Amino acid sequence: MVIEFIVFNALLVVLLVIFTRTYYLIIYSCSLFYEMEPEDAKYMRTERKPGSIDVHPNIDAIVLNYEIDVHILGPKENVIHGEKKSLKKIIELPMINSRTDCHALSKEVVNVCDLIHHSRLAEVEQIIYYLKKRKLHSGVKGAPSLLGDGDKNINDKIQNGVQEANYNNLSDYIDLLYEGMAEKIRGAHLIQFLARDPENLEALSRNETLISALGRVLREDWKRSIALSTHLVFTFFCFSMYSCFHEVILKCKVGSICMDIIDYELRRYDRWKADFEGVEAPSDIPIVRKPCPSSASMTEIPRSRIPEPVRPKSGNFTETNIKAVMEGSVYDDLTTSMECIDDKKLTEEQKVKRFRTLVRKQEHLLRVAYYLLLNISEDEAVEEKMSKRNIVGLLVKALDRDNDDLLILVVTFLKKLSIMQCNKDAMVSLNVVDKLPRMLESNSADLVHLALKLLYNLSFDTKIRYKIIKAGLLPKIMSLLSDDRHQ
Repeated sequence: MVIEFIVFNALLVVLLVIFTRTYYLIIYSCSLFYEMEPEDAKYMRTERKPGSIDVHPNIDAIVLNYEIDVHILGPKENVIHGEKKSLKKIIELPMINSRTDCHALSKEVVNVCDLIHHSRLAEVEQIIYYLKKRKLHSGVKGAPSLLGDGDKNINDKIQNGVQEANYNNLSDYIDLLYEGMAEKIRGAHLIQFLARDPENLEALSRNETLISALGRVLREDWKRSIALSTHLVFTFFCFSMYSCFHEVILKCKVGSICMDIIDYELRRYDRWKADFEGVEAPSDIPIVRKPCPSSASMTEIPRSRIPEPVRPKSGNFTETNIKAVMEGSVYDDLTTSMECIDDKKLTEEQKVKRFRTLVRKQEHLLRVAYYLLLNISEDEAVEEKMSKRNIVGLLVKALDRDNDDLLILVVTFLKKLSIMQCNKDAMVSLNVVDKLPRMLESNSADLVHLALKLLYNLSFDTKIRYKIIKAGLLPKIMSLLSDDRHQ
């Protein structure tokens, strides 16, 4: 009995020793793994880092992306442990309407939200302006609207055609991009409708066959049809509205192609105008410079994995057949054979009608292309590449147009670029100040306000201040500043 008692006590001692050693081993291992003891944690520090600002796809709201860093500090304020998490803050603007003062509302948003620095006021104002325009033209679900008052008939046709676009038929729409011009226009048109719905964008961006086909057709055929160019650029524009999809645009070099399209269309407008007025056409010197040598080669651009030879081929199309296929399209009066006005068979009245139609469609294409470039220019490296290719020249050239929606977009872009000295120098050489008095006389309050902000940015340059004074703009500017909308 005594022996059993001694053995039992000895066993308890052994188990106690093992348990104690195991406990300290676990504690020591944890301290090594986490590099901290609970009693060492003296302070906690939280940091919030604001990120990109986007438009909410479904409601009238601004989406602010930001990161939060939480650090646990030791007695000597050394970081013992830290964690980082990405979050989103949704700022709802339910009362936005046609009478909303975008500038005043953007100031209020910046003042209320401590995550948005005052230096980003212009960015917030631009997003609020977009929300305002989207609400005014909310007939199409989730459609980014760039349509002006002159395009209401186009918007009606878009709403009628939206019903025939079905995501389940996407592969058929891609097939159309490998056929004749009329079929390409039809396919691009249907894909554009799908891209207008923000809920489809993520799935579309993952479809490498689709993105490759869109990029290839845009790169190879953009000169052949205004309608085709507009549908394709608008599809990529839908991606440009969200920063997370910018990689899709950059991968296909769509920004560079858009600059070429704008350059070509601006010079083509000069030829149309010369033909219409019966005068000699101006020199056809390109505005944009060649891409910088560091740009990716064409072999780096993703191409479709499906070989072209196996694609179904359509037969030959006569002009009658093309018009029949185009019927119902938003560009039913524009085929490749009608994108000029130098036709001796036309009467003067028909020539005037065609000229106005071409200009209206061209300005729609220009708005979409400029807007896409403005969206992707939030990346400083992309903006620098645009500047090297003379984006300022393309914008200043467009100031001669009369479309208020286009001018608002162009002046917004110039204002964004005007904070860089190299862009200011380019504006000086192109006499941008001489083109702005017309904007200050506009009936559009938004255009006047943006023109004033552009002049404000430019006024920090001595040469431009002298030009502003010489042009006699000071009295007009002072009278406009007395209006509360332009404070």
